[in-house]
Amino acid sequence: MSREFLKLDGQVQFSPRYGHHENQPLARSAVARAVRRGQVMQAKYQLCIVCGERAKDLHHHNGYDAWHQLDVVPVCRKCHCLLEKQEKEKRD
Repeated sequence: MSREFLKLDGQVQFSPRYGHHENQPLARSAVARAVRRGQVMQAKYQLCIVCGERAKDLHHHNGYDAWHQLDVVPVCRKCHCLLEKQEKEKRD
């Protein structure tokens, strides 16, 4: 069983790591497969869309639903944290 899941009382539950994004592990796996197949370029070969620095992450800017799993944009770690914080504030 992957680290993203916890097994409690015989039921599979999502780890607190992903909060309310139950599709996040699936979306991350889909992007990793797409990178291996050459369908999506690795972040390290791209520039951050926010600041122009070298990207470190691929950000799911449209969410983690199945139809948006490969909708990712390259961002540096600093900008990724800022984007995630802004999205969290919108949800709360």
